[in-house]
Amino acid sequence: MKTLKASILVILFISPLSVLAQTVSVQRAKIVEYGLYDIGSNTTTHVEEHTQSGTATKVRKITFKKQTKNVPGTIGTSFGFRYLVKGKPKGQKINLKIINIFPAPGMTNPKTGKNFKIEKLVFTHTIGTMPFATYTFDNDWEIIHGDWTMQVWYNEQKLLEITFMVKKP
Repeated sequence: MKTLKASILVILFISPLSVLAQTVSVQRAKIVEYGLYDIGSNTTTHVEEHTQSGTATKVRKITFKKQTKNVPGTIGTSFGFRYLVKGKPKGQKINLKIINIFPAPGMTNPKTGKNFKIEKLVFTHTIGTMPFATYTFDNDWEIIHGDWTMQVWYNEQKLLEITFMVKKP
């Protein structure tokens, strides 16, 4: 009888832990919309050493303007996509890597002299939500005409990719 009570106690103790230790599984991501956006002025900027400008911007409100893969190369233009991450458990926070691949010869920051062919940013997202990945031209030196490829990665798994063509307006 003591063994049965001990077994029940162990089962009762371990069961809640198994719920907490659910395995995270990310199956895929899909693009929900893409094109041009208005990010407004309600943004915050923070230091991000792996970007060409040395900063990244958190956008509080974003408005979809137009579906297109053709992007006018002008200051203030924002482009990108909104996507849905499918996985389990729904609501689980995960780290996703956004990779932007710039057209040759890459992007050179005149303040630092550093040339970037790609930039990598890591963001925390929630499975089952629809986050955005966007890029805004804040400086003339960022505007490089040609194919801009944006990717979303989970660990070593590429979830999606889209290419935009930045052109002279």
